[in-house]
Amino acid sequence: MNMNLLERAANALKQQNYTSAHEAYHKVVSDPANYSVTQVGKAHYGLGYIAQLHQDWPNAIEAFQLACQLLPETPSPLLGLANAFNAVLSDIDALTTLEYAHRRFPNDDNVTYALLQQTITMGKNKKSVSLIKPLLSSQQDELFALAFLDTTKLDKQLIQDQHIQRAEALIQHYQTHHHSQFDTLAALLYALGELSYHINDFAKAQEYWQQANECQRTQCRFNTQDMAPYFQSLLKISRVEEVTHALDPISFTPVFIVSLPRTGSSLLAHQLVQHGGNEIANAGEVNYLSETVNWLCQQTQHPYPDCLSHLTPALINNARRRYAQLIATHRLNTRLIIDKLPANFQSLPIIVQLFPEAHIIHLTRSYANTALSIMRNSFAANEPYFCNEDELFIYMDHYHQIMSHYTAIYPEKILSVHYEELVQDLPSQLADIYVALGITRGKQIDISQSPMNDSSIRTLSAIQARLPVYQSSITLDTYWQVHFERFNDIGQST
Repeated sequence: MNMNLLERAANALKQQNYTSAHEAYHKVVSDPANYSVTQVGKAHYGLGYIAQLHQDWPNAIEAFQLACQLLPETPSPLLGLANAFNAVLSDIDALTTLEYAHRRFPNDDNVTYALLQQTITMGKNKKSVSLIKPLLSSQQDELFALAFLDTTKLDKQLIQDQHIQRAEALIQHYQTHHHSQFDTLAALLYALGELSYHINDFAKAQEYWQQANECQRTQCRFNTQDMAPYFQSLLKISRVEEVTHALDPISFTPVFIVSLPRTGSSLLAHQLVQHGGNEIANAGEVNYLSETVNWLCQQTQHPYPDCLSHLTPALINNARRRYAQLIATHRLNTRLIIDKLPANFQSLPIIVQLFPEAHIIHLTRSYANTALSIMRNSFAANEPYFCNEDELFIYMDHYHQIMSHYTAIYPEKILSVHYEELVQDLPSQLADIYVALGITRGKQIDISQSPMNDSSIRTLSAIQARLPVYQSSITLDTYWQVHFERFNDIGQST
């Protein structure tokens, strides 16, 4: 009978009936005397898993901690606990958990890979190199592929002929037998493209990246043009005046960095935090604003952006509190907190409505350079404009129109920063931004000194953003200039 209850919970999970699963697991942990230690441990793990799905991080942490105690021979609770710690930006706790897991299970490649990703996120590159070497010999093709791709960014000298040969053999096998391991195949193709790019074999690099893009494109379920009516509705928004009623205070001032992906937002946020004293922190690329917008749409029963004309003082204050509560899960105690999700550019009017005190930084980069960077990188989201050049061109054109419109109606709200200028004169650019943010750092910023603060980076730029700032990223070889020439025509006729 005891096992039946756990099986019932497991079946409910498969059917995504989380309420029933939670009830079954809770019955087990509420009556531990009638169950074995292992069964109670599995129930706690199940509760942690459900809490994680619902982003209920405090309960997830508690449940996983109990599961770790009761299931000492199983790495899964430790991995779950580390993930929950990361969700609330408790990086040190996550690292400590994964280091312990690695000592307990040194031959478990999944544990090693999780610790590798943690060290990459936290900028511990020497530790990352030591971890990545055994993963290049992993018997799990997926982990080998992911580690192979990470190695092309971390230290290409670690890659040997045998690794390349294995990657090529796996690609041929997957393509010949039409395997469904799209993520693994894409990772291998992106990695070989990166290696070809490194030796200036641009034609080969382009071939690999196009194959990788096509692989990811098969997983997309819509076309960018399907979004055209939505984008057009954003262009119809006129200036929304700031609210005149009293706003409930929140404990921080949001700093929204809006941009296209791969325009340097991770670099900018990282540098702002590094040299900004104790006044600014980075929440990263979080979806809290979109969650808040969705809540407002539900409350007004109008989709975005129509909901803007139906906001009441009570709704605005409630939305402010909801957003602040979501940010509070990160336990950041600074005056300024960065929210750098690129897609937030679509929500600038509602940012002005909800947070008139917010700072908005619009980060731009040459469209051709941005296009190359997007096409050569693997994005987790199955969105067509990140894995198809024609789709990306359409998306960029909409983005340009929308940001041109918002900059025109909110000129005093938006601080424009250009990536090319940022990397050419980082200290001066940071000083100007600090002035706009009210951070009294003065004009003398020495980027060669050890950072005042360091922060984790949870984006594709986790390795790049910590490297010395280099200006080669603002130029394109003639091969790529020709290939992406049309992207620099975006916005020229407006």
